[in-house]
Amino acid sequence: VQDRPQHVAVALDLGAGGGVLTGALAEAGARVWAVELDSVALRQLRARFGVDPRVEVVEADATVLPLPDEPFAVVANLPFATGTAILRRLLGDPRVRLTQLDAIVEWGLAAKRTAVWPSTRTSVYWSAWYELSLARRVPRACFAPSPSVDAAVLRARRRTEPLVPVREAAAYRSF
Repeated sequence: VQDRPQHVAVALDLGAGGGVLTGALAEAGARVWAVELDSVALRQLRARFGVDPRVEVVEADATVLPLPDEPFAVVANLPFATGTAILRRLLGDPRVRLTQLDAIVEWGLAAKRTAVWPSTRTSVYWSAWYELSLARRVPRACFAPSPSVDAAVLRARRRTEPLVPVREAAAYRSF
C-alpha cells in the first residue's frame, strides 16, 4: 500500500514520446500534460490524443516548462541527457507543487541521488522535502534502441512533514 501513488488531478508525462505513459495516466483518471519537444513525437501525440479532453499536448522543454500552480505528479521516462536538469527543476525548489515523481533515469543518477552514504549536497537538500528512493532497476535490454547503461525508476514522494520549513529553504541551501 505504501508504494501506491497518492491520487492527484494533474500528471505530467515529460518526454512523452508516443504517449504510452500518457494513455495509462489518462485511463487512471488524471488530467495529463504530455510534454514533448520532438516534432515527430508531437505529431503522434496530437493524432492520438488531439480530441481527448483528459490530455493536453504541450510542446516544451521540460527544463524550463512553466509548472502547474496546483499539486501535480510526474510519471516519465526522462531523456538521459537532460535527466539531472529536469530533476533540479522539479525537486530543487520546495515551493514547486510536486507531490510525487516516478521517473526512469540512468541507473547511476538514481543510485547517486538515493545513496545514504556517501551522499551529495543536492540529494541532502532535496531530501528535506522529499523521500527519495530507488524503486527498481530497468535493464538496458528493455529499451529500443538499447542505451549503453541500465536505467532505474527514481521515486520522490513529498514528505508530509518537511525536515526544513519551506520558508527556510534559502537559508538551508546557504548552510
